[in-house]
Amino acid sequence: MKDRIEDISLSIRKISSKASKKEDVVRFDIGQPSFDTPEHVKQAAAESTQEFQGYSPMMGLDDMRSLIAKEESEKTGLSPQKDEVMVTAGGMGAIFSVFCARLSSSDEAVFNDPCWGPYKMISEVNGNNWRQVSYWNSSGELRDEARDAIGNADMVVVNTPGNPTGRVLSERQAQEIAQVASDSDTFLLSDEVYHRLVFDGSHYSPAAYTDDSAVIGSVSKNHAMTGWRLGWVVDEGENLEQYAKVSRSTCCMSSKNIPVRRRGSSEKR
Repeated sequence: MKDRIEDISLSIRKISSKASKKEDVVRFDIGQPSFDTPEHVKQAAAESTQEFQGYSPMMGLDDMRSLIAKEESEKTGLSPQKDEVMVTAGGMGAIFSVFCARLSSSDEAVFNDPCWGPYKMISEVNGNNWRQVSYWNSSGELRDEARDAIGNADMVVVNTPGNPTGRVLSERQAQEIAQVASDSDTFLLSDEVYHRLVFDGSHYSPAAYTDDSAVIGSVSKNHAMTGWRLGWVVDEGENLEQYAKVSRSTCCMSSKNIPVRRRGSSEKR
């Protein structure tokens, strides 16, 4: 792993550092929301500091897992239970856990072109093979090259709404790419951290159309909580046990006893 890490460049962070020192620039370098964390979230966090603080369960706080399951159930075709949710240190912690638990050095993951850069970085750290192809043609049809790549891969990563293009998959596209993955016995990882930022139309989860899949979620983008490092992965319980081994070994487990308060309610959860 040491040799692999030495060859990795932190280019996006270097660009971010330079951009932060300039005035009057439009930032496209990093996915930082333009709005602030909601006040009711800050207030709940501040109040929680008066309570006992300690390590949380390895899978996350039960109340939080239940709320995440409810959140995911609002997506078309998904109805996870609490025991199918694992809380992680951000969406990146969730993705890293899945990659490490599922992909060996001889396995291959396929990503869209363009894609969120850290998919490739995580692959480089993990040591798995990866391939990048453009999934969709100008007419919105799944390209033959993408079908072949998915068919030969061990994992296909789908990101909707997509970073960096903002592409939102239609229901037909979500069904189609899921069907290709299912027919090929290729595991589908659906990165949906932007799922609430759909302004025209509806969000469709590709994971709803195949049994061999996992969903990645986070509060970073939807709730402007990037620095809070709270994400999750939704999958079958036996798979979560494998992801938890990675999460535990990298200290990517939630350690915050922060109650969740719904806006306009005095009830803590």
